[in-house]
Amino acid sequence: MLDNWMLSNYLTLGYSELMKQTTSGIRLLRHLSDKGLKIFTLEEAQKAATALGIRKSYVVEALHLLLKDKWIIRLKRSLYAISSKSGFDSTPHE
Repeated sequence: MLDNWMLSNYLTLGYSELMKQTTSGIRLLRHLSDKGLKIFTLEEAQKAATALGIRKSYVVEALHLLLKDKWIIRLKRSLYAISSKSGFDSTPHE
């Protein structure tokens, strides 16, 4: 089921553009994790986005969506941690 954000963006952007934006955030998160950045700053995310060919201006929106879906946790302003829900952290299961 589409939530309000997805529905409004689906109507505005179309399904393929919406999925592109969603997958871009996940690609960004995977890249940061692969670099060993389990805790990262907004600046580090913007640099990673540039390396991936993702618009720097999209990073704040991507982080917002990842926060909303609990893939990342905001530690303080401009500082984030990858959550265990993302599947990208290396925390062993107990």
